[in-house]
Amino acid sequence: MDESAGAVLKLATVMFALAAAVLAARLHFGYIPVLGSMPGDITLTLPHGSLFLPLGSSAVLSVLLVLVTYISSKSNRTDDQ
Repeated sequence: MDESAGAVLKLATVMFALAAAVLAARLHFGYIPVLGSMPGDITLTLPHGSLFLPLGSSAVLSVLLVLVTYISSKSNRTDDQ
């Protein structure tokens, strides 16, 4: 298997594990405890419905995914580079 294909497979495995953990938390708690109640999350209640904008939660998830990707790519590098 090519080195880059192995790196992509490893990253996909990590992302799948994270998605499975989020799904398990969602199924167990009925919601994800921390997400949706962070500073920066906006909830608007309107006469015809409601609108939820998870800006703070999205920022935290983005940083976590970047860190996971960075750590995964660092572990795949060889000492030659």
